[in-house]
Amino acid sequence: MAHAKTKLPAIGKCFDNLGGSLAPLLFERLIGMDWIRPKEGKKTVFESIEKGKKGFEEAFYIDISNLEK
Repeated sequence: MAHAKTKLPAIGKCFDNLGGSLAPLLFERLIGMDWIRPKEGKKTVFESIEKGKKGFEEAFYIDISNLEK
């Protein structure tokens, strides 16, 4: 059975490995969960929001509060 190719978002160039294949899916999921959003007036610059900061801390024990500074 042939699998249909899925067009991945252009957020990286290394789609020939697992990390490169998973990164766009994770990125879309973070947007869908309202953990990150585009910065106002920007299309390619994203920021974490409070829900995302709490989510990263609770799910992964990662403090991302200093990333934007």
